[in-house]
Amino acid sequence: MSFALTTRVPDRNRAWHRFRHSRLWRLLRRSAFLRSAFYLGLELYRSHREPEDTTKDVVEHFFERPYPWGTDPGELERISRQTHLLDDLRSGTKFPSALEIGCAEGVFTEMLAERCEVLVVADIAPTALARTSRRREWGPHVRFQHWDLGRGPIDGRFDLIVASGVLDYFSRHRTFRRIRTKLVGALNPGGYLLLASSEHENPVVRRAWWARYVIRGARIHWFMGRHASLRVMEEFWAGDYLVTLCKRL
Repeated sequence: MSFALTTRVPDRNRAWHRFRHSRLWRLLRRSAFLRSAFYLGLELYRSHREPEDTTKDVVEHFFERPYPWGTDPGELERISRQTHLLDDLRSGTKFPSALEIGCAEGVFTEMLAERCEVLVVADIAPTALARTSRRREWGPHVRFQHWDLGRGPIDGRFDLIVASGVLDYFSRHRTFRRIRTKLVGALNPGGYLLLASSEHENPVVRRAWWARYVIRGARIHWFMGRHASLRVMEEFWAGDYLVTLCKRL
């Protein structure tokens, strides 16, 4: 997905495809100024649409079609490296309590369940929760919860919080500030926050003078790690994903 705002809804996806093959698009490609202005307009529109584009129905749309979770090489690389990272942290013990935000179809959830004494699995999409819960017998230490990161409070405090592929949906500064405050507040002192976000940045956006005012791509993790109570412990690329580990001081 090159632009989340144009791929979340099928009608906008088709409109975007037609536009990419239009004469106006070819004109924009010849002018750096017009191209930058066009993408700035897209970012402003994306920010304006955030409340509508982060609802349960929009996220649920992704699960209406097959996706190769657990078989895609990039996904497998990310899951493997995240698992090794957590194993290095726990040194043979289990995390007392963990929260996974965004379970997709439960591939990484299986890794977490074996490494946590208590695991809460939360997702805004009912289909994701249903597919994950049917994946295997989880045991009484795993609990599933329908929950909206952008709108709902976090119930409880945890030693590990994992948020994979969920922060990409948001775009507004005040939303990221609110989410960051919630995540840090839900971490026990010494607890870890593991983030994974896909890189959707267009080179035109990355090089634009206004890019510093936009939170997307790698800047999502940069913004989250700037909280006064967090310290970035490790960061690496795994396929198209940036993975960042933070610790609450």
